[in-house]
Amino acid sequence: MAAQANVADTIKQLNAARNLALADPALYPQVVPGLLRIVGADAILELRRWGADFFAETFASPVLAQEHKQSLGLQVLDTLKAYLERPNEDTAVIKSVVQTAASIYPFIFRQTVANPQDASPWQKMAAIKSSILRRMHSAPPGVHICSVKFIQRVVQVQTPGLIADPRRPEQNEISLALVPRDHPIMSPSTLEAEALGLLDRLLGVLQDNSTDA
Repeated sequence: MAAQANVADTIKQLNAARNLALADPALYPQVVPGLLRIVGADAILELRRWGADFFAETFASPVLAQEHKQSLGLQVLDTLKAYLERPNEDTAVIKSVVQTAASIYPFIFRQTVANPQDASPWQKMAAIKSSILRRMHSAPPGVHICSVKFIQRVVQVQTPGLIADPRRPEQNEISLALVPRDHPIMSPSTLEAEALGLLDRLLGVLQDNSTDA
């Protein structure tokens, strides 16, 4: 009973922090790092579910500035990766992780384009991507649908887009067009080939769904 009461108290405090950030989005950069210590992969299931849901909500929010999504996205990568690496992780946690990964993928991509000396975020994002793709076909329906949306986001980012204004890169569409040909971490041809392969896979999934229907 005492343990349950402690969990209830912790979730109550987490909800209070969430409500502060919802009321003032400028507080997210202060709130998120503090929560990471409480809802990590070693936390009990109720706290992991809360954390995964919070991340999915936060990074999908239109009121959170893009620069904050990019900086906070870097901070949650380790936790997302650790959730996915837990044996038999809860389906609700996995679903929210996949949703979050779809939201932050463009920002990790742009971060890596702009910081070619730092390969770590891209390596972590690649590990998350591989984990999502590997479990996709055996995943429950909710996770499967989120995985399809994740693939759509990857394909969108890893195909050439338009550079509206070379002087304002932060306002341009996040796409393969941003990647220099001599980038030391990201090979444009490799990224585009992966996107085309994922597009074929996506079309196959949609075709299978229409056949089943």
